[in-house]
Amino acid sequence: SMKAGTIAVCGCSGEHGALSLLASFESGLSSAGIKVISAGECTAQELTFLVNRLGAQIGCYINAQFGERIELMGLGGLPLNEKTQSDIERCCSLKRRRSLPLSSFGERYDMQQAKALYGVFLSQLMPAVFKGVNADIRCSAEKIRALADGLIRSKNDIDGERIIFHISNDGKTCTAYTDATGYVSGERLVLLGVKIQFEKDIPVALPFTYPMAADRLAENMGGKLYRYFHSCVDGSDHNAREVASRPDNFFVRDGIVLMCMICAYLSDNSLTLSQALNDLPEFYSAQRFAVTKGKISEIYSALGCRAEGSGEEIVMEHGQTRAMVRPLKHSKGIMIFTESLKAETASALCDDIIERLKKL
Repeated sequence: SMKAGTIAVCGCSGEHGALSLLASFESGLSSAGIKVISAGECTAQELTFLVNRLGAQIGCYINAQFGERIELMGLGGLPLNEKTQSDIERCCSLKRRRSLPLSSFGERYDMQQAKALYGVFLSQLMPAVFKGVNADIRCSAEKIRALADGLIRSKNDIDGERIIFHISNDGKTCTAYTDATGYVSGERLVLLGVKIQFEKDIPVALPFTYPMAADRLAENMGGKLYRYFHSCVDGSDHNAREVASRPDNFFVRDGIVLMCMICAYLSDNSLTLSQALNDLPEFYSAQRFAVTKGKISEIYSALGCRAEGSGEEIVMEHGQTRAMVRPLKHSKGIMIFTESLKAETASALCDDIIERLKKL
């Protein structure tokens, strides 16, 4: 499905099985005429950065921690567009493979040291030392924790506000805790990141499933906000994806980048986390998976809602409460995203949608 000469950046999580799968996968790509840039053992975030930095058309990350899994990504770590996904699925179902002579195999470049550029990129997001910020890292993935901790430990102000950042195991999100704020969700930290970029007149692109509080913030600050879909058939979110793939938008999908941005912002403006969050719009969200065998058209009928993104996402709105339902491609189920001004309302809306779908 990819043209000969396409550049692919490949990496893996590092377990023995993952390294073996990576070698096999890279050989397969090369035999199809694709140029392979191998990052070797790395994190998914390091690979995402290299896809952008090296101008590759696709990124391939192999993870064998909890079962074998190959994650394919575009620029900025975004999901592949619908056309590319469909092309891959069609070639797979038809068992189509490109056979080339040895002389036409793609070259393979060993660039395992290039992943160090990601650490340089993160360092450039922060000042030499923090003022009033004493950050601490928690993460169950040792490589991610060591990378994040190594970045901030030497910069910390031991007399500053202690902020505990919890980075997810896949490195894509982070939450925070301070004595003044209590637990701060990842979505609220992303909203703070949006505010930081708006203050610099930098446009931001968010997934369609992100709460509408970001739209209210854009209205209040005069910021440019774009929305992209998980997959869009007609390419109507092309401009949004272009913005989302930029390095200044990595914070939406990279917990370490978001943490670095927030620490730098608090330090540069002499703010506590509570003060920085104080003027953000209030919102609560919930997310659930629901099993259903109904067709998309039947889901429309059961929920009485409209479609967005060429029929991929389904939206329900009532006053200041909003829900989005996204059918999963190869699973007998859907993902439900809800938001409201009250946590109880958001959770109750999830339950209501699940009850309606049970009737299918």
